[in-house]
Amino acid sequence: MLTSLIPLFVGPAVLLPIAVYAVLHRRVRAAGWYALLLAAIAQWSITYAWELTAGELEFKVLVLKIKYLGVLAIPAIWIGFVLDFVGTEPARIRRTVRAIGAFSLAMLAMAWTNEWHHWFWGPITVDSSGAFDLLIGRGPGFYVNIYFTYAALWAGIGVLATRAFQSPYLYGKRCGILIAATILPWLGNLVFLMEAESVANIDPTPFLFSCTGVGAVVAVFHYRMLDPIPALSDARVENLGDGVLVVDAQGRLADLNGAAQAILGRRARELAGTPLDHALPGWTLARLTTGTEDVTLVTPGGVARTFEPQAVAIHGDGEGPSGYMVLLRDVTERRAAAATVRESEQRYRQLVENAHDLIFTCDLDGRLRSINRAGL
Repeated sequence: MLTSLIPLFVGPAVLLPIAVYAVLHRRVRAAGWYALLLAAIAQWSITYAWELTAGELEFKVLVLKIKYLGVLAIPAIWIGFVLDFVGTEPARIRRTVRAIGAFSLAMLAMAWTNEWHHWFWGPITVDSSGAFDLLIGRGPGFYVNIYFTYAALWAGIGVLATRAFQSPYLYGKRCGILIAATILPWLGNLVFLMEAESVANIDPTPFLFSCTGVGAVVAVFHYRMLDPIPALSDARVENLGDGVLVVDAQGRLADLNGAAQAILGRRARELAGTPLDHALPGWTLARLTTGTEDVTLVTPGGVARTFEPQAVAIHGDGEGPSGYMVLLRDVTERRAAAATVRESEQRYRQLVENAHDLIFTCDLDGRLRSINRAGL
């Protein structure tokens, strides 16, 4: 029934506006690759619906070949997207994408010349027993491409999972969202491939991609701290007695080490993605990076402590800083001692000034430096 084609049109209707949005915001890391990925999936969905409704065998096969322009582009685009998303060097991204793209082009050439060798789909036939005339045919090349596509898929997921464990909580959360948004459609594709070819077996993958596309948008655009920011998983930083906070260029918290969490009485995952003043009330990024004043915080034990903040810029690929690493050094005792010294000096000066006896001071050469009121 034609109603079964509705999901294949809903997919592009959801994905293409998101792709346009990604193009308009391509300065965000990986947004350009993301737009290409959504466009390839939308092309897959549209041409799949076209293939199902096409009439003559020759025309259906032509549409099938056009569909594979998008299908075979996905592995290279996916890997490019993942590598850019995690901050890989552009030269390495280009080399990897070219290598994967070369294999995809070889598969595409095999698909487009299938009538000469029948290696990709084998002899193609038509099943007309249902509402749609379904093309039947899966050759060795088809399965080689499937294995290759899934290898690229899981390689990308492996990169995301590795980065999720190595990165600050919020970055790990972003990677987790992408992994979830990616696995669901391909699970649907796997079920489709495992079932027998029949008119009742329509590939749900493009539609499932549209369902999970919103989740990917959250990962790419909502958490826009996309320039590489160092993780605080290093034992030397994690075990540092001073608090360390990582703040992005928009003044949002990305990560905190153990000492900072103890000072604030808050866990890193509670503060990740929130404005700086959620951790340091009344403080903005501009105040933190330009001021020299101390920060007074009430610790979980109810004791007010004084901290000296030091902000160090983190530079990414852009011109300005991509974030800041903020060191909170506890100077409570030092400031208290300095205040005590100042108070003692002030009292001493007052005693000297108000003394009835003559009191004066000289330097080492015997020259008079000061004299109290009694000596005037």
